[in-house]
Amino acid sequence: MKKDPFQALSAADLAAVNGGRVIPNKGPDAAVIQGIEMLVKTIAEVGQALAASGQAQSQQMMQLVQQMMEKRRAG
Repeated sequence: MKKDPFQALSAADLAAVNGGRVIPNKGPDAAVIQGIEMLVKTIAEVGQALAASGQAQSQQMMQLVQQMMEKRRAG
């Protein structure tokens, strides 16, 4: 009688196992690397947009202050 190749292993047989198949490390997946690069690019673009927005708001505030000072001097 042949042994079933898909028969479950007993707990005693599993307890005696101390090795297994070795899978070579091929490095990170290319899709993961591409995703990280896209994320870094997006974060940089958002940072640049925020910096530009902050600079524009700062310039507007300075113009407003200058206009108020000029009105005070004129009045």
